[in-house]
Amino acid sequence: MERSRSEGQAWLLVGLLGLATVSSYLDRGIIGVVAPDIREDLQLSYTGLGLLQGIAFSFFFAIASLPMGRLVDAVNRRNLVITGIVLWSIAAMLCGVAQNYWELMLARAALGIGEACLLPAAYSMVADSFAPTRRGRPMSLIHLGTTIGASASSIIGGTLLTFWDGRTVSLPLIGDTTTWRAVFLVSGMPGLLVAVLLLMLREPARGAQTVTDPADLTTVSYVEFLKSNSRLFIPLHINFAAIFFTVYAIALWSPSILQEVYGLTRGEAGVATGRTMLIGAVAGTLVSAYLGDLIVRRNVPQGRFALSAWAMVAVVAGIVTLFVPSSFAFLVGFGLITFAAGVMTANGYPALYDIVPTITRGRAVAGYMVVANIFGVGGGTFAVGAVNDTIMSGKSSLVHSVLLVTSFSGLILGMTFIFAWRRYAELRHQFLTTSS
Repeated sequence: MERSRSEGQAWLLVGLLGLATVSSYLDRGIIGVVAPDIREDLQLSYTGLGLLQGIAFSFFFAIASLPMGRLVDAVNRRNLVITGIVLWSIAAMLCGVAQNYWELMLARAALGIGEACLLPAAYSMVADSFAPTRRGRPMSLIHLGTTIGASASSIIGGTLLTFWDGRTVSLPLIGDTTTWRAVFLVSGMPGLLVAVLLLMLREPARGAQTVTDPADLTTVSYVEFLKSNSRLFIPLHINFAAIFFTVYAIALWSPSILQEVYGLTRGEAGVATGRTMLIGAVAGTLVSAYLGDLIVRRNVPQGRFALSAWAMVAVVAGIVTLFVPSSFAFLVGFGLITFAAGVMTANGYPALYDIVPTITRGRAVAGYMVVANIFGVGGGTFAVGAVNDTIMSGKSSLVHSVLLVTSFSGLILGMTFIFAWRRYAELRHQFLTTSS
């Protein structure tokens, strides 16, 4: 009976952390669907808009991830998550009252700082609540929250823009405001409810050294561990950054492309982007949830990392499909890329946990998040805007800018799998051999 109650608490924790993840990705991604309105109202270049969508958030998210990773390994993780939720929810609403470009940049920076604590704390708590061979599914369900939140940002944003057909809307306590500001104000509200719900749960007990930790790694510092395995972890971190670079280069620019290149309305573009992302990434996450644990049980030498490598087939197919000049083909290519990204990102965190010491979990995920957000999220969105302003020209060329950027990042992504393939298997074998 006690075991059943404990397992129920563990899955309830997964559910609430999943809701928190939905809220965080809703708030960070909502800017994509209102980006054309922001660019018009604030008279921005594509480069300026790319900075606002990417670096303004991701740089501060990444920098804050470093101390957050250490805090995750040292303080009450549940309370840390609650504090972060309140901060990012308020920051999301502040985006809706920002009066100029720099105020909007500051609000996006605060959003990034608030969200930095979530995934390191969430994955750390889940790892302490489930055995190593059962972590794949709960971690994939948490990742499913990123997919649902990112998709919901486009679907909800597009639906609100359609419902509030016009340039202004009247909100209680706020009065008349532009539609894009109203979308921001609404997006920040759900997170506050999730913060209240999390108060119902207690912090899970931290796990001691697990059977997957070699004895000589219980006292080594994470920096020393990375240095001694740099030939693996350098390509692994580039790999994770390239995944985010590729998917964000297309995801946050999709509403703009569908409007400016293919003629969809604001609402249609947002809903189409969200639906495509939801179908593709949810399918990828569910594939990861099932096959990741199966691969571990079958003792495939590369473990979960092999599954991520196999997903490169969908990345290549997606990029090729983007070359077909139609909105349908664009959405199919986008869907294939988000499917692959769903597999790779949902699978990436448990794959990392399979080869790092237990006592460094928070810092390991934080390290992934630093490179993924500075070079991935920030770099992907900025690169498209910069290429469109400097190499291409005009609204219709935006899709060509995405093609150029995603082709480059897809090539880098494929190369990292080749470089890390054998070394990942060797380090994983070291963990398994020492623990047996």
